[in-house]
Amino acid sequence: MRFVLCALLLAGAAAAAAADPTHVLVGLEQRLTDALTRSDADAVGALWADDLVWIGLNGKSSTKAEQLAGMKAQAPAAAPSVLSVTNKDIRVRRYDRSAVVTVLSTWTTRGPAGDRSTDYVATHVWREQRGQWLLVAAHISRVAQ
Repeated sequence: MRFVLCALLLAGAAAAAAADPTHVLVGLEQRLTDALTRSDADAVGALWADDLVWIGLNGKSSTKAEQLAGMKAQAPAAAPSVLSVTNKDIRVRRYDRSAVVTVLSTWTTRGPAGDRSTDYVATHVWREQRGQWLLVAAHISRVAQ
């Protein structure tokens, strides 16, 4: 009997953790990072709301359509320009059906001058609609040395 009770409690705890929006958002951030690393426009597009506002490193805003078009236009190179990405810190602040997520990550890229690692911080705003979390706003900055 005690074994059955422990099993039920563990199963309930696992289900609660899986349903916890904070854990879901951390997982979505990793999925987004992985898709961006692969330049997988379809996977990225599935995580972004149609009305996404993207503020890039140059401070200019763009739309989901503009960002995805730019991603699709990049010709695949013989060697990948993005070698790896590591999310070093993800912080989630939830507000009902919205969340602000800050992500500190290191991107290692290959260019004409060789391999280079650069730290970036992103502020992402996610909104839950119809049971799905979508990214509605993003602002990316390079971390000063």
